[in-house]
Amino acid sequence: MNFKRIILTAFFFSTLYLTSFSQQSLNDSDFANAGDMIRVSKPSNTLSINYKTAGANVLWDFSSLVWQTQAVDTFLSPITANLAYAVLFSNLPFNKYKSNVAKRANDITTGGSFIQSFTFTDVINYYYKSNKDYHQTGFGASVGGIPTPIGFKHPDVLYKFPINFGSKDTSLSDYDIAVPNMGTLAHQQTRINHADAWGKLITPYGTFDVTRVISEIVAADSVYVDTFNFGIKLPPSRTKEYKWIAKGMKEPVLQINTRPGRGGGAETITAIHYQDSLRVRATAIEQISSDKFSIYPIPASNTIYIETTSDLATATVQFYNVEGREILEQKIDNGKTAINTSQLERGIYIVALSKNGAFGYKKIILQ
Repeated sequence: MNFKRIILTAFFFSTLYLTSFSQQSLNDSDFANAGDMIRVSKPSNTLSINYKTAGANVLWDFSSLVWQTQAVDTFLSPITANLAYAVLFSNLPFNKYKSNVAKRANDITTGGSFIQSFTFTDVINYYYKSNKDYHQTGFGASVGGIPTPIGFKHPDVLYKFPINFGSKDTSLSDYDIAVPNMGTLAHQQTRINHADAWGKLITPYGTFDVTRVISEIVAADSVYVDTFNFGIKLPPSRTKEYKWIAKGMKEPVLQINTRPGRGGGAETITAIHYQDSLRVRATAIEQISSDKFSIYPIPASNTIYIETTSDLATATVQFYNVEGREILEQKIDNGKTAINTSQLERGIYIVALSKNGAFGYKKIILQ
């Protein structure tokens, strides 16, 4: 059995075009909790498929998407995501910014060459999920090298539950932050959500009954620069998120982000990502010999040990279940690592070792 087969890079394409699909209602149980990990693939932003089709009983066929890169979306506990932000976003009943999910995000830069630029790095977004809605309470980021928690005055509501075909809702969110020796940034945003379609979605990962939600987002920043005692409101930015959501899949199985073209022209796609299994380019694989690392005991219970040769002393270890989903990732510590498996379900796992593009794997049993 080869590596690609073990980690389930084979997939099934549906070729049966159904004439009637099932409509669904989505609620909080269909979205991620702290501890969930979801692998996504990112193809080219060039797309010839009509992604805008709306209405009932729609069939969207994106089976021709070809991955270029992959990432793992990891949903964190607000308490452990970053201790510097744990107090502001603690999940306490009286806390305005209470959160129960966190997730790392891209860096943020606002402003520009003609006005003070604000840059936020090492961003972690914080959310609160309830049976009412799923909203962002704020974020934490490094601002001028200082870890800074930023709570939203009004939350950004990503989803209001239940989500049914035809559902519409609007949220207004805002925050401001004063940065010493720089100035003040005030951010305001309007999000309009519309569940405009339902039907069946085909991706390289599989076939799903979905509800499609479009989020139209208008954001505007105002910057006040201390040095010049001068402020300015920057032009608003407009974006759209097309999200195909299936029951129990934790986050959209496909998402396409766009921005409007100049002068009202055609939309420009800025990002595409879809849920997927681990995929490896066969021509890029260098095998790590099985005699370069050992795993014991097998079968195991609460702890397994991994020992490697010196050239793999800082390799990465990843656990995959029989469905090909990544369950755990950890660095080897100086050639030997103990991994706590007590919280994993009993069964068969693939343990993959990787370093500098080379891969090796072994099968273990937890009982």
